[in-house]
Amino acid sequence: MNGHQVFPEVISSSIRSSFNACFRKGYYEQIYGIAPKGQNVHLHFGSAFASAMETFRTVFHTTAGDEHFRFEEAAVAGFLRAIEYYGDYTPPENESKNFDRLISAYIEALVSYDPRQDPVQTSIGPDNRPRVEFSFAYPVDEVLHPVTGNPIVFCGRFDQLATFSGSLYVFDDKTTKALGASWGRQWELRSQFTGYCWGARKGGIDVAGAIIRGMGILKNSITHQESIVYRPKWMVDRWYTRLVWDLRRMVDAWQNDYWPHTGEESGACAEYGGCPFTILCKSANPESFISPNYRDYRYRPLEREGEKTGVIPESLVPDVGEFSAIG
Repeated sequence: MNGHQVFPEVISSSIRSSFNACFRKGYYEQIYGIAPKGQNVHLHFGSAFASAMETFRTVFHTTAGDEHFRFEEAAVAGFLRAIEYYGDYTPPENESKNFDRLISAYIEALVSYDPRQDPVQTSIGPDNRPRVEFSFAYPVDEVLHPVTGNPIVFCGRFDQLATFSGSLYVFDDKTTKALGASWGRQWELRSQFTGYCWGARKGGIDVAGAIIRGMGILKNSITHQESIVYRPKWMVDRWYTRLVWDLRRMVDAWQNDYWPHTGEESGACAEYGGCPFTILCKSANPESFISPNYRDYRYRPLEREGEKTGVIPESLVPDVGEFSAIG
C-alpha cells in the first residue's frame, strides 16, 4: 500500500457524500487512497447500462436516415457497447445484476422510452450534436486547496441534457434492485441533482430541475419508474452555501489530521449493504488488514473509466434484424 496522503483537488457529489456519511470513510477512499479488492457489481452494472444508453442516444441523433433506420442502428450500437463494457466480468453467484439482466434492462429502456414517441427528448446543442454525457467543472473560489492554494474544483457528469414540456432538465439513468413506492421521493431534495443544476446554470444553461429514470433489476423481470424534481434558485443557493461549509470542514480535517468515525453516529456503517471499510474500523490496528483486503485506488471524477473493458465475442454480435421487434 502506498500510504501516501493526498487531498483531492477536484470534488464530486459522490466524494462529498462519502465524507458527509463518514469522515473516516472519505479519508480511506480519497486521502489514503484505497478500495476493496475486486469490482463493485452495482457500479459496474450501472456504468455498463449508462454507457450503452449514451451510445444509443448519440447514434440515434447523429445517424442520417429515417427514424426507423436510425433507431435500429442506434439499438445495435448500444447493444455492442453494453457487451464491450461488461467484458468478462463475473458477478457474485445469484446476483440479479448480471449480463443477461443488463441486456434485458437495455431493451426494456428502448421499448418503454422509445425516442420516437418519448415526451422527454435529448437536447441538441448549438453544434447540432446531442448533449449526452454532459460534464462540468467549476472552481469554488471561497475554499482554497490546503496544499496547492488553488480553489477547490467541484465537478459533475450526468447522462444528458433533456427537454420536456418546453423546459430543459438534467437527466440521469439509475439502476437498482427494486423500485418501490418511495423510490421517486428520495430525489426530491437529493444534493446530487441540486449540484447538477448548479453546474448547468454556471454554464449558462437554465435548467428547471432533473429527470431521473430508474430501472428495477429483478431476477425474472425489469421494472421502470420516472421522477421529475425541480430546483428553484433559492434551493441551489442553499446547496452552494452548504458545499462551501463542507469543503471547509474537509480542509480543517486535513490541517488537523483528524478524520473521525462519524459513521458510527450517522448509521453509514450499515447502509447499502455495509461500509467496505468496516473491518478496519473494528480493529485497533487497521494497518494490518489493509494489504490483504484492499488495493491502491482513488476515484478521479474528471477521468472516465471503463472505456474498453473487454473484447466482443463473435458469438454475441447480433444481427440488426434481432432488434426489429422493438423498432
